[in-house]
Amino acid sequence: MNSGFRDLEINLYYIKTDFKDLVFRLCNQLYLKNFKTLIKLANNLDLDDLDKFLWIHKKNVFLPHLTIRDMSFANNPILLTSNENSSIDIEKFDIIIYSPNVYIKKFENIKKKLFLFSYFTNESNCEKNKISLSSLKYKVKTFIETNDYKWKQI
Repeated sequence: MNSGFRDLEINLYYIKTDFKDLVFRLCNQLYLKNFKTLIKLANNLDLDDLDKFLWIHKKNVFLPHLTIRDMSFANNPILLTSNENSSIDIEKFDIIIYSPNVYIKKFENIKKKLFLFSYFTNESNCEKNKISLSSLKYKVKTFIETNDYKWKQI
């Protein structure tokens, strides 16, 4: 029974802390659960910045990841790419994470779980975005960061 909803599940996260810290924590959990994750960044500069951060962030925790520039990324659990590199088959990934700086034109043909991050401005914008996406029959959950790594669902 479909109940009129599309297959795509969208999780909107309105953040106040640094995206790199949040994505490290999230990807560490996804990696431990064996999810194959694609992280979309706005440009190659953001990609290089996050790549470097993931290599040096924690000395006692290694988060296996590659970038789109690496020759053999097919079996890696986490892949970093940017809007400048669009030749990725997203169907090979369980979860897609979009950084706050990525502009998304449309969600057509995506049947995955999405994590969309945006920097928090005000709660009314968060509610408007949720209503807008829900009206298009997407399954939408919206979270606002209240304190460091604490979330309120709206």
